[in-house]
Amino acid sequence: MAFDSRDVIWNKTFDVYYDSYWVELLSDNVIGFWQKTDDITKVIVALTVSGSAVSGWTLWNQPGFKYIWAILAGISAILSITHAALGVTGKVRDWTELKRQFASLRLEIESSRDLMEINPDFSIEDYENNFKEYKKRYGELYPSIYSDFILTKKRKVKCQNDLNKRLGLE
Repeated sequence: MAFDSRDVIWNKTFDVYYDSYWVELLSDNVIGFWQKTDDITKVIVALTVSGSAVSGWTLWNQPGFKYIWAILAGISAILSITHAALGVTGKVRDWTELKRQFASLRLEIESSRDLMEINPDFSIEDYENNFKEYKKRYGELYPSIYSDFILTKKRKVKCQNDLNKRLGLE
């Protein structure tokens, strides 16, 4: 069987497509975690701050509620400090931008592969140049994957399994 550079380009573009898609899904997963953390913190802090004067006075005089309110206010203070210290809002923003960039790359590669499929006699030179550009962009974006303590092996594997299902590889 004769060697065909088109097959190599097809396979190599898939590799970059797969990796870009994986980072996109991983980013989305991380955004979900940080967004939930952000939302929960904001709700608890809002409840205790806005209601603290009225509710605190009322509940403070009720037997048993004094301790519940003190615990809730303490949790709120800890969440507020932790939220700020971890930079949750910035993490959501940064991961969202990273997801956008990898999604853009993935969609460009997907379109290019669609065109390769439509025209199997595509220009090797054109698509080789496209591949080089995709690989270069991926290489420039990859170091932007933030070091984040929630990037566990379990989370990464979960995203990879999700991707494999989406692509029908399982």
